[in-house]
Formats: sequence, structure tokens, C-alpha cells
Amino acid sequence: MSFHFSPTTGGLGPITTATTPRLASQPILQRVENHPPGMTGITPRPSRELSTTPLRPWTPSIGAPIERQGSNAGSFTAHSAFPQVQDLPAPGRGQIFAGSIPDDVDGLNQPDNHSPLPALNRSNAPVFASCMRANPRPEHETTALMTWVDEIRPQFTLEPRQVRELKGMVMVAPSVETEPLKLHLLTHAAICRLENKSNANSDTASVKEVVDSAMKQLSKHIEIPSTSKEIIRTLGRDECANPARSSYGDVGKAVWARCKAEADVHDFSVFLSKTTHETAFKKVAEATGKKMLQQFRDDILATIVVDESGRKEPLNLEKATHILCKKYVKGGGGGTLHQFRFAMIRRFMRESECEEEGPVLKRRKIGNGGRQTQDEAFWGRFDKYLKEKIDEFGMNMKDDKWKEYLTETVQADWQRFGEPNNSLLPALPLVSNSNGFTAVRVPLQDIHDTSNSGGSGIAQTAGETPIGQQSDYDHF
Repeated sequence: MSFHFSPTTGGLGPITTATTPRLASQPILQRVENHPPGMTGITPRPSRELSTTPLRPWTPSIGAPIERQGSNAGSFTAHSAFPQVQDLPAPGRGQIFAGSIPDDVDGLNQPDNHSPLPALNRSNAPVFASCMRANPRPEHETTALMTWVDEIRPQFTLEPRQVRELKGMVMVAPSVETEPLKLHLLTHAAICRLENKSNANSDTASVKEVVDSAMKQLSKHIEIPSTSKEIIRTLGRDECANPARSSYGDVGKAVWARCKAEADVHDFSVFLSKTTHETAFKKVAEATGKKMLQQFRDDILATIVVDESGRKEPLNLEKATHILCKKYVKGGGGGTLHQFRFAMIRRFMRESECEEEGPVLKRRKIGNGGRQTQDEAFWGRFDKYLKEKIDEFGMNMKDDKWKEYLTETVQADWQRFGEPNNSLLPALPLVSNSNGFTAVRVPLQDIHDTSNSGGSGIAQTAGETPIGQQSDYDHF
């Protein structure tokens, strides 16, 4: 059984075979019996049986792309190996139309006047495929990329974990070309930098930073009670007036050592039990010792120079020692060793800190406006002077050289500022003859030291001045 097309009557002549009536103006399919296979009626066009047509979806014909006027001809993307639209099933079309159109009239088989699809190569491959290399990256190139990642770290302010991410990208992509891989790494680094900035500017980070800063400030500014500060000042004054001291540059450290040694006596144990409080306490103790030392210098200098107002006169050694010990020595008592030490300091001041203006001494003006470096400061110079004497006479002050030097120093002080009346302090063991003051009356080892100061550099006194008690001599 086959069908044939019956055209309208026209220039083809009469049709001898029987036909069925037409429907409207459309041609009809005429059923013809016993026709040769492959022929339908009088139509010379060959056909195939419907049963032999393979089942395939219908798709429209696809021709060459339309090039617009003035467009770039090279912008058309070449065919790739990925699935094309003609290979996809037509949506919404059932299998009822499958095989309704022969293959010889299928639009896909019609010539479209353009060359067949080219083979896949480097020139027409997708972008990602063009970044791949035939062989894995050599080891020296991988090492160079790792070094390059370390070099860009400061520029993008990357964290260690972000650097590890970039290096991990290098390791997992051994078949990617170097330049495209660097581009991806730079992009990732830029994203990491933005992430870091965002985290730094976030509210949570800001609050945490403020809290941390406040905690640091609190740890640095621990307030020491006023009563404890007054005790520290008392210890600082006592260390300054210690007559057995061999160096005044470490008074601050000596005050801190006294605070730790006498912590139980002065109730410092609570502060010293915590590290942060101990650090703050140490800072206050050392600063207080240095401050007391400078005040100690000014007070000694005030006993030998004339005040600018003229209302204060220089003091002899006995009276100056009594006033200084009452203010600085813990317990207020002074003795022979204090007079010897103050005599040495007063002599050094006369020779290096004062200027002779007739019968009186005045402070020497400093050419640099009053500022001195640490090694040129007064106590630094006096420590140097004291060290020279120790190197020359030895550490034992009972030596004859020390006796001779101390006798000479005390005699010069008495001649300049007046002899003592021995009403305030015990008399020094010096005697005079027709030629003047000669020598120590008794050996120094037999001298009773009323200050009860030990040779360890830390004065030990039996009594203690009540905290807050001021000296009766306020002219210092």
C-alpha cells in the first residue's frame, strides 16, 4: 500500500486513474494499488516505507550565522566539542511525529555552503582548555611559583593561612600554564585582602580592639595607695643618706630591693603577689628612688651656697648633717659616718658645682641651659670620683689613706663653714694642736656609729619615723 500526490488539473493532461474527491483547495493523498515499490502514483520522486524510517526527533535546519553590517567577523565562536542544540531532544514534541519526514528532506542534511566542523586544537579550543599544558609543570617552575607567592604576600597583607591556600592552588594545578595560574592567584590574593580589610573594620573587631587596649592601659596604670607611696619615699630617702653606699646610680634598685625585703612589715605582699601589680610597684619604687636622689643633691648643695634672696646662710658640717639626717635617715638619727660622707659630698660640690664669688659660693651656671646627659649628671660624676678614691685607697675605710683623706676633708670644711659646737651630734675624733688639726684621735674601727648603718649598703635602724611626719627644717 502506498500514497501518491494528485496535482490539480492543468498542463499535465487528464488523469486516467480514479481519484478521491479533494478537501477544499489542498492536495490529497491517493491510495494506489499495485504500484512498483518506491513509486507513488505518477510522481517520479522516490520514497521509502514509513516503517523503515528511524525514530528521531525533528529539529529545524541550521545554516551559517548571519553577519551584520560592520560587525567583527572574527567574533563568531567556533564550534566546539560540547553538545550542540541540534543534538538535544526537541522539548514538547511527542514521538507521534517521529519518522514523519524522510531523511532526504531533513534540514540537517541540506547543504549550507559552509565548511564542515574543524577538529579541536589549541587555536579553537575553549579558554580553559587553552590554559592546559601537555605535560605537568617541572619542579623548578613549581618552586619559582612558591617563591612568587611569598613575594606578593606583603603587597596584599596576606595572613599565613591565606598564603597556604595560594600555595595549595599551585600544587593542585600542575597542568595549568604559569601565566594563567598567576592571574588566578592574584585574583584570590585580592579577594583575601578585601576579606582582611572587612574583618578589620567589622564592629566585632573594633570592640575587641577597644577592650584589649583598655585592659592594657589598666595593667599599665595600676594605682598604688598613697600610704604605700609615702612608705616608698621614706625608704628612698633612707637609701640616699646611707653613708656606706659605694654608688648612687643604683638607688632606685636599692629601694625596690628594700620593698621586697620588707614586704611583710609594710603590707606590700598583696601587691607583690600579682605579676602586673609587682611590675607597677617596681616602676614606682625605682622612680621614687631617683626622685629622692635628685632632691638629696639639692638639699646638700643648699647647705654650702648662698641663697639668691640672701636670707639663708651656709651651714657648718655638724648642723648640715643633723638637718639632713633628720629628713632623710629612717629614724632621724645621724652619726660619725654620716658626717664623713656629707663632708666628702660637700667637698666635691665645692670643687665641681660651685663658683667662688668672694667669701661665698654660688651655683655654677650650666652652659647648655641646665640639661646634662646621664654620664655628666651630678651623681654620675660623684660615683666616678668615689670610685677613683676606692681604687686609690681600697675598700677598707679603716686604712690610713682613708683616715688621712677624711681628716683633710673635714678640716677644710670646718675652716670654710665653721667649727662644730658638738651640741647636735657626737664630736668627731679629731684633735688640734698648735699647727692646726692633725689627725684622728682614735682609730676609725673604734668609732661608735650612732646611725647603726651596716656595711652592706642598707642602713638598719632601731627606730622609725612615723609615716607622714615632716622635718622641722623646711628651708630645703
